[in-house]
Amino acid sequence: MANKQKLLDQEAYNRQLAKKKKANAIAKQQATIQAKMAAIQAAEAAQNAPPVVEKKPATPKQMLSIGGFILFLLIIVPYPKLIKYEKLKIVTESIYIPSFLGLTKGKILDSNGTVNIDNGGEWLYICNTIQTKQNCQRYLLVEKKGIFSVIGKLLE
Repeated sequence: MANKQKLLDQEAYNRQLAKKKKANAIAKQQATIQAKMAAIQAAEAAQNAPPVVEKKPATPKQMLSIGGFILFLLIIVPYPKLIKYEKLKIVTESIYIPSFLGLTKGKILDSNGTVNIDNGGEWLYICNTIQTKQNCQRYLLVEKKGIFSVIGKLLE
C-alpha cells in the first residue's frame, strides 16, 4: 500500500517523510537536552549538598572536663530541704529552697513570702510585704531533712 501511495502521490509522500524525519530529529534533540539538564542538576545537587562531617568520639580529656563541670555545678547549686517548723503547737512540713550564692532569696514552695533562717538554724522567718509594710512571722525549726526526703515528699 505504501508503494502504491508512493507511486500515485510522490510529492505528498515526500512531505510526510520530511515531517517524520523532523519529528525524529526534534525528539533526539530533546532527549539529549534532557540528559544534559539532568547531569547539570545532579552536579548542582552535589555542590549544594552539606559536607559530610564525621563525628569524632569524645577524648578522655573532654570527658574529664565535662564531668568536672557537672560536679562543680552539683557542688554550688543549693539542694532543696524538707523542713518541719512549728508555731503555737502546730507543726508544718514544707520544702525549702535555700538562696543561691546570696543572689536569690530562700523560698518555701507553699508560701508566697520571703524566707530567712537565722544563722543558728533554730528560727525560721517568713516575711510578707503588704502595702509597703513588711510583716514577718517567726517559727521554730523542728527538723531539717535532705534531698531524698524532698523527692519522697514530692512523690507522695
